Amino acid sequence: MSRSEKIESCIIPFVKQLKSVDADVAGMNNYCKTYLFHLLQHSRYYTQIYAHVLTILLTYCAKDMESIILVDYGAGNGLLGIFAKFCGFKKVYINDINENFTKAAAQVAEKLGITPDGFITGNMDVLTDYFRNKEKPDAITGTDVIEHVYSLHNMFRDLKSLNENMVTVFTTAANTNNWFKVRAIKKQQLFDEYTGGAMPENTLSGSAHSPAFFNTRKAIIQAANPDFKEEEITLLAKVTRGMIKDDVLTVAARYHTHNNIPAPPSHPSNTCDPLSGSWAERLLTIDEYKHIYKSAGFELKQYNGFYNSYDHTIKSWLLKPANWLVNMCGKNFAPFITLAGFKKINY
Repeated sequence: MSRSEKIESCIIPFVKQLKSVDADVAGMNNYCKTYLFHLLQHSRYYTQIYAHVLTILLTYCAKDMESIILVDYGAGNGLLGIFAKFCGFKKVYINDINENFTKAAAQVAEKLGITPDGFITGNMDVLTDYFRNKEKPDAITGTDVIEHVYSLHNMFRDLKSLNENMVTVFTTAANTNNWFKVRAIKKQQLFDEYTGGAMPENTLSGSAHSPAFFNTRKAIIQAANPDFKEEEITLLAKVTRGMIKDDVLTVAARYHTHNNIPAPPSHPSNTCDPLSGSWAERLLTIDEYKHIYKSAGFELKQYNGFYNSYDHTIKSWLLKPANWLVNMCGKNFAPFITLAGFKKINY
């Protein structure tokens, strides 16, 4: 049986096992429940995505599946990592910056009777420290997380220091070649920047609804520089779009000392939460990703994703032609793309 066949053979048994899980888990954070309900409702589709990710991973990893140590990064409810453990990966660790999600992932794993090898709450610094005196991971995967990481340069630098032969596979729905996706993401970004809260049509937008990022940056600047005029604060808030609090304060201090104003952001809508640094579905072109990967010593290969044609609904049947378009026309129609990073191709 080939590597891909091993993964594919696990899809249906795993989906059947997921049917035993009730999203209304006692003691689970409400937002984690909402997200879990969504994943379980479309379990066949998401498990197919997990299989897609793991199959790509095995393409570039020199080891056999049974010898690979894997980290599910930004794991949320942890289903990708739990599926990897179900498939037979040697060790699987579930990581998320949000403790509610690592706890939820542990609860889901317990319900399924599948035991990952560790649950790690924290950012990349915590993750690298966790493995300091342990057997190092061979690979790291994540779905819908790479577009939220504040500094990808720092992340890939840390991954390389952890294991210079690390294989990374990340999916992102922020596909800049898909006009429809870009239009929807820009709408969300502008909402987060100037309105804040939760968009009514987006039930998975987050557990805590942040105020407008623009207003948060203004408050940060004003608190540190009470002598600034309103127009100065507004200007600094505009040019610091896409910056975390410490970087916003650095720009404000430079302006205070040298009257220096940096150029406004080159992208028209990319923005991040200045308190957490989490980007609002950051839009990066594949060339920009290639530059980031290359600067950390990784090669990059892009794969096109697919639509949900697995739910046996009218909508899923209508999406079958969309998947045909993806196969024929590629990235311009893909609902998500998958980015595989590797030092070199190992077969």
